[in-house]
Parts: sequence; C-alpha cells; structure tokens
Amino acid sequence: MTVTDSTLTCSNFSTGFVNGVPNHNSTQSVTVTNSTWNNTGFTYIAESNGSTASFTLAGASIYNCGNDFLLSRSTGTTATMDINGTSSVVKTGGYTAIAQNGTATLNINDSASFSANTGNDFNISDVGTSNGTINMASSGTLSVGGVLFVGKNPTTTGVLNQTNGTVN
Repeated sequence: MTVTDSTLTCSNFSTGFVNGVPNHNSTQSVTVTNSTWNNTGFTYIAESNGSTASFTLAGASIYNCGNDFLLSRSTGTTATMDINGTSSVVKTGGYTAIAQNGTATLNINDSASFSANTGNDFNISDVGTSNGTINMASSGTLSVGGVLFVGKNPTTTGVLNQTNGTVN
C-alpha cells in the first residue's frame, strides 16, 4: 500500500489479519509519504500469526492514532516501522506495544517523532516471549506520557538503542 501527498481517514487499521485461514503466511508493506493519515481507532501492524509487515512514514507525514498501537500483535509475527524525515506518529488514546507478542522494531530517524502522551503504558516488548527494539538516531524524539516498559515481563526482551535524539 502506498499513500503519497494525500489525506486518509479510517476508524481502525490492521495488516496481516488471518481470519482463521490456516497457514496464512502473508507479507504487507505500507509506505506513507508527505501525507496525513487520521485513524480514530486501533492500529495493528502484523496482527495474526505468520504475518510480516513493514510500515514507513517518509517526508513530512503524520499518522494520528486514537487508540491502541501494536506492532507485531501475535506470536509468530514480525513488524518493522521506520519514521523518517520530519514524519510523526501522534497517539491520543490507548496503549502502545512495540512487540506485543511477536518481534518488532521501531526506527525513529532524522527529525522524526513518536508521541504517546496518553497516560497509558508504552511497552517495548509486552507479553509472552516477545522481542521489541527501538532504535533512535539523529534528532528523533520519543515522548511517553505513561510508564515506559523495556521488557515488561520476565520472558520478554526489550531494547532501546539511542544515538542522539530525545526520550521524554
């Protein structure tokens, strides 16, 4: 899916939903460039087992999310999100999981930002045997309004790599 120089509005967004189909190993790629995406509901990137997804915000894109934001929602999923340029993710509700139950990487590059000032948990690796990583470079910003968990549970692995940039 490619969105360029556009405005997109939806009530929920998911990639890799299996819907009970056995052996449904799917790959999704989403690239948003110089666009605004308004999602009033949840965001699930690599939702169901067997799903691999990438989500890229480029240029000066804005992704507004009104509820939960989950990269790699289920066991057996892999998700990568790249936020580049001056792009941003702005959350206004729900919690965040970078690897809720699978493997996920969030890269915040350039002057990009991820803002989750909702008062809810921000989990880098949430439950099960999840493995979550955030890489921050240049002057990127990660803003968390609730508790920031890095490896929330005993069987999870969370990593925050910060080279410059700001976490607050």
